[in-house]
Amino acid sequence: MISRFALSIVLTGISTFACAAVSPEEAQKLGNTLTLFGAIKAGNAEGTIPPYQGGLRTAPADFEPGKAWADPFWDEKPLYRITAQNVDQYADKLSAGSKPC
Repeated sequence: MISRFALSIVLTGISTFACAAVSPEEAQKLGNTLTLFGAIKAGNAEGTIPPYQGGLRTAPADFEPGKAWADPFWDEKPLYRITAQNVDQYADKLSAGSKPC
């Protein structure tokens, strides 16, 4: 019991010293080449990620106040369906952490 309590105190103490920071140069990119969330505004050269243009500006046509959000992308079709069987075919679409070992 005491060891668990001590461990929780130590871990809490460690987390208070953990800070994430970016350089002033990187912070200047926010709102310019990066979105305010830190994503790249330009999209990608392949065209599979479109440029960011500010997000949704109006509610979807089937939105009703007080109800669950309507899906603004209901008519979009997936470009790929990556499975364990075809992962090698789409390896260039996956990040290193998404690829099998």
